[in-house]
Amino acid sequence: MSELTATADADSAHTPVELILLRCPEVFCYKVPPQASAAGHRAEDWNLGEPRFTGRLHLVGVGSTLECRVLKQDDGDDAPVAVCPVRTGDKAPPVDAVVCAVVDSSRYFV
Repeated sequence: MSELTATADADSAHTPVELILLRCPEVFCYKVPPQASAAGHRAEDWNLGEPRFTGRLHLVGVGSTLECRVLKQDDGDDAPVAVCPVRTGDKAPPVDAVVCAVVDSSRYFV
């Protein structure tokens, strides 16, 4: 076995496997104002006609974590613009504690 192969094998043993679970070709990111009431966020308060950023979204499983990765839309580069890790497993918080639906739409979430 060559030295290069041995190094690659040692590195891959510590690198978690990444699995793309979902690809959304177009997502819109908005500046979300503070929550106005205890009922929750309202999408109508976000100026929906003018998103701050339009991009792509990949949900990627990395080991025991789910990553929400926002990528540039028109760029072939898959380097993320933003990454939000969400822990999974027995001791992780429930998903609705991390990702919340808005009260006035089923299409938008915070």
